[in-house]
Amino acid sequence: MNGEEIMNTMDIVAFIASLTSIILAILAIILSIVFYKWSDNSNKDIQKVAQAIDGNTKKIENLFDKLYTDTFGLMKSNVEAMQNRFYNVPSSGDSSLDRKEYLEEIIFSILQKNKKESRDKLVNIILSTQKEKEYKESEILAALESLEQRDKLSKTQNDYILKSYTSNEGGSEE
Repeated sequence: MNGEEIMNTMDIVAFIASLTSIILAILAIILSIVFYKWSDNSNKDIQKVAQAIDGNTKKIENLFDKLYTDTFGLMKSNVEAMQNRFYNVPSSGDSSLDRKEYLEEIIFSILQKNKKESRDKLVNIILSTQKEKEYKESEILAALESLEQRDKLSKTQNDYILKSYTSNEGGSEE
């Protein structure tokens, strides 16, 4: 091989290398354009999905708020019903008892269950078990004082204890 042939071979190799380099550059430009379009489309899709998720999240929050209020409304009514059942609140339809006697029956029922209760706790229990707020705190305190004076309740510090209670036909002893 002589010098010109080596030069031609080198020129051919350089030409092929430069041609390959140009083809790879064009391919790189085409791929970068394709990847840009794909990422742009993907970005737009992600924005749409994010907006849909945001809308669904707001709907779920509204639904949760409704369920929350409904659930706690049911819980409140169930607690009130359990309190009425637990403390054996007599039926308000019992016409043999007047208002005062009925309140005394409620107090006796609570003290029979709990044995000992503070004045404030008794008042709170009675007020919370009333459906139509038929008794005021002053009436409850007056009934407690009346029962204590008639020696049916014993008071130690601020706690009331049931002494003895024998029910007759009218529901109270005099």
